[in-house]
Amino acid sequence: MESTILIPKQLAEDYQTTEGNILNNFNTNMERFIKNKHYYLLEG
Repeated sequence: MESTILIPKQLAEDYQTTEGNILNNFNTNMERFIKNKHYYLLEG
């Protein structure tokens, strides 16, 4: 199954909000998300 990966900046543009708001909402609700199902941690 293929997944489309969007970074916070892209999500902010799509939802017409700030990247900070996207990150704040993610951090506030992190316990609801399952890593590698709802989000991927990309490092580099």
